[in-house]
Amino acid sequence: MSAEEFGEWMVFYQHEQLHPGVERLRHAQLLAAHHNGPFMRQDKQIWQAHHLLPPEPWTAPPAPPEVTALTLAEQVARINARMNDGNRN
Repeated sequence: MSAEEFGEWMVFYQHEQLHPGVERLRHAQLLAAHHNGPFMRQDKQIWQAHHLLPPEPWTAPPAPPEVTALTLAEQVARINARMNDGNRN
């Protein structure tokens, strides 16, 4: 493939948008248009495409909350208190 042909393909893909995300968006738009007719939401709002899109599989999961030293110290204190209460019985 020459550089000219490659450039033509790049322009083609930019204008045609032939990737899986576009297909999912088109499908969600069709579903939203269909469900806005006979199937109304209980809150009487219309369906939009983002309501029907599946979660993006390539996004990173949310980061877990950081454990602070104070929280860790509180947890250790609770464990020690439980252990001390168990020894008294």
